[in-house]
Amino acid sequence: MTTTHVEVAQWLFRQLGSRRREGLLTTRTEHHDGYVIEGRLIDRIDELEPCDLCTSVLGTFEAAVARMALQQWSGPDELIPEEPWMTRLPHGITILRYASALVREGSEQHHCVAQYIPRVARRECIIVSVRASDDTRSTAEIVGGRVVQHRARANAAPSKACKRLLAAVNWDSINRE
Repeated sequence: MTTTHVEVAQWLFRQLGSRRREGLLTTRTEHHDGYVIEGRLIDRIDELEPCDLCTSVLGTFEAAVARMALQQWSGPDELIPEEPWMTRLPHGITILRYASALVREGSEQHHCVAQYIPRVARRECIIVSVRASDDTRSTAEIVGGRVVQHRARANAAPSKACKRLLAAVNWDSINRE
């Protein structure tokens, strides 16, 4: 038996109380070092697909966001070419150059970094994965040589080790080499 959209909606409404459901559908505004980011986790519940269902509500929405980001992206998987400065980053910092890498990072870290695919392709920002020696992990957005967002799993604050590793890079000059 295949899962239908009605079953998706029934499952979701069983999982979410009205207050939590309303929160997921409310437009959010976040401020990051002078940048304003507005949006909703997902536009409407009816945009969930059967393939998005998983064991948690948050995971289901994250799968939907990643799926929609890839569906909306019609460009190549490689968003930015490799440049010499990228190979000189400290161990543990990886530039996410591919659309599929951004989707995977968002899925593994449970956040919305997949939505940044068009911005990375237009070179408006650089997204990096940070993996510290203490096995903690985070994702950061770099704009104009400045770290404007730095988040760990599920948008939690990054560990001190991840913060130190990211701070060790002079982003303002490194991509100008």
